[in-house]
Amino acid sequence: MAGDALRVLIVCAANQCRSRAAEVLLANALRNSPSIKVASAGVEVEAPLRICVKAEKFLENQGFFATDPERPAQALTPELLQQAHLVLVADKLVRAKVVAMDGSARAKTFSLRGAGAAAKYINANDLVARARAAHQQGESRVLDLVDNEPVLACMSLADGVDAAAEWLRSELEAAQGHATPQGHDVDDAHVV
Repeated sequence: MAGDALRVLIVCAANQCRSRAAEVLLANALRNSPSIKVASAGVEVEAPLRICVKAEKFLENQGFFATDPERPAQALTPELLQQAHLVLVADKLVRAKVVAMDGSARAKTFSLRGAGAAAKYINANDLVARARAAHQQGESRVLDLVDNEPVLACMSLADGVDAAAEWLRSELEAAQGHATPQGHDVDDAHVV
């Protein structure tokens, strides 16, 4: 993952289904944002296997294709966690393994569904535009009200990737109370 980009790491168990499919979907959604790089890994990669057939079929049904279906599964490492600005996990067990590998990753780790719901809330309330406008007016921290609730916007895109990543993490955390998904786990199709 590039050093000048906001780095998002998606993690599941084997890096064959959930994280690989989510990587393709998120990378496609962010295709017009070259300053955001998406990668995936697994906490229990036992063999360097390709993306699974179920994930490929799911992506095809959504109108997408794995960019490199033969790419072997990537095992999660402490280095990958340290390089990532944001870590999105498939379920609570994966989150526990991420945090066990690197305790400092706790603050930047969110469930896929929780982050998705929070991102919808951030987008629906135009928080990115509000933060940019505040920065243009010379404000570094702005306390705003959304639905009569305080929201702290503290982003400065001009301050670089680390500042933008910190803003994103803080907004995702703050929005979680406003945008609760239906369950946080993404089920593993291979676990019966």
